[in-house]
Amino acid sequence: MAPAKPDWMTLTVVCATDRDGLSAETAFVLRDMMLAAAPLEFHFLPGSFMAFFSGDEDGLRRGELLAGDIHSRFAALGVHSLGVAVEQGPCNVTQDGQGHFTSNPTGETVERAMRGAVFGREKL
Repeated sequence: MAPAKPDWMTLTVVCATDRDGLSAETAFVLRDMMLAAAPLEFHFLPGSFMAFFSGDEDGLRRGELLAGDIHSRFAALGVHSLGVAVEQGPCNVTQDGQGHFTSNPTGETVERAMRGAVFGREKL
């Protein structure tokens, strides 16, 4: 069987990272919050978490809700070094026959979400 080829699809990308480095406690809370939001896929990258939702209006709403919840929870805890960003647009991704991602989505949309989480909107 031939390997699956990457394809472009519209996704909502939520990226969260602690600019001072993720502690184990922060990582566990972020992981639990992202998984509770039931994204299509969830990935841990060194120092950050990414959740992927559908690229429609509902996916954007869910991604923005998750980002707001993350921001509120960590602000209440006094953690101000956590960056969260939401972007929606085309992503290059490979899927298996059941629709699960077999590669991390890539592309400008993912890059914008990562930069937004790390640097904040004002520096983009």
